[in-house]
Amino acid sequence: MKYALITGSSKGVGRSIALNLAKHGYTIFINYISDTQNAEQVMDEIKAQGGTSYLVPGDVSSEADVKIIFENIIKITNQLDVLVNNAAIDSAKLIEEASVEELKKIIAVDLVGPILMSKFALPFLKKAEKSQIINIGSRLGKEKTSPTTGAYGASKAGLIKFSQVCVLEWSKYGIKVNVINPSLMDTNLTRNINMADDKFQGEAEKNPMKRNCTPEDIANVVEFLISPKAEFINGEVIGVNGGGNLL
Repeated sequence: MKYALITGSSKGVGRSIALNLAKHGYTIFINYISDTQNAEQVMDEIKAQGGTSYLVPGDVSSEADVKIIFENIIKITNQLDVLVNNAAIDSAKLIEEASVEELKKIIAVDLVGPILMSKFALPFLKKAEKSQIINIGSRLGKEKTSPTTGAYGASKAGLIKFSQVCVLEWSKYGIKVNVINPSLMDTNLTRNINMADDKFQGEAEKNPMKRNCTPEDIANVVEFLISPKAEFINGEVIGVNGGGNLL
């Protein structure tokens, strides 16, 4: 039996990853904060395709919540094969306009969250034969910069460096760590920051592939990374952008 924990998996990218890993025989731990209805729907979808999943609610930016998440997991297993740090937020405000609390919350969820989750997952990951952490970053943490992503972009850039450190520190346990950097996607995260339809359309038209990234694109890369074909891929930042970052 293999186990995967995906943070922020009640919708969007996390949901797609959860459904895809379930199809490949993983028992899924669905993490979310308060969106119980959508989390239960994902659980039902996994059950309908013959898989098994469990709900593990909690705020990844809260050490107390993270401890509870793993206390619930250990009731099922003491082993974890895959951790996907996907949960993220953004406000799309200029640094000058955002409150200090808004900036701190973005960094807490987008950077401190993956650090906490990885640290508390470590004892579980060490028990698996070939385990790995996959961190969902953003092109805004590497190639691209926007004036409204001061905390978000900084967090995603920090996530890359954190991942690289984990590779060196945890290689002795046989744990791989990679980062996936998507380009613009039509998800709850982007809709919540009032991204307009014409912005999505404009980005799609500029892209060499004439479309935007989708949650399924990211789930497919996760699927590849957990496969034997990706055994020697470690410490990488994989861009999923259709060539749009060349523009």
